[in-house]
Amino acid sequence: MGKEVRHVENLADADLSGGRGASLRWLFLLCVITLVAAVLRLYGISSWPLRGDEYYTIKDGLRFFERGGSHKYPLYYFILWVLFKITGSQSALVARFPAFVFGIAAFPLFWLYGRRMFGRHVVAVAMAVLAASQSSELRRKIRT
Repeated sequence: MGKEVRHVENLADADLSGGRGASLRWLFLLCVITLVAAVLRLYGISSWPLRGDEYYTIKDGLRFFERGGSHKYPLYYFILWVLFKITGSQSALVARFPAFVFGIAAFPLFWLYGRRMFGRHVVAVAMAVLAASQSSELRRKIRT
């Protein structure tokens, strides 16, 4: 049974797994999808006003050490605090930047782990859908 499952996984990757050239094509595809995701997420990142929990994110980031660093996501708020101190700004761009970086970093990580579990084709399609999912948020922001 285990060999049949392994065969199906290898069959899913068979047409583009032809050595180094195929690996470079997959790497290029990963880079293109990640770049599209970055552009869609970066477009207008500072032009829209802060909303809802973003105000609390800024407040908690500024007061990171006042509370003894006890947050649900201490690394995130520490990074935000450092950015506020380095830039001297509490703008929407600075407040949203860590989420942007972590969101884009998720694409290569998703590729590395997902391709072993589901195969390259499935992960490439999932990454493309994930990259394009930001477009609905963009359309909503453009209309307002």
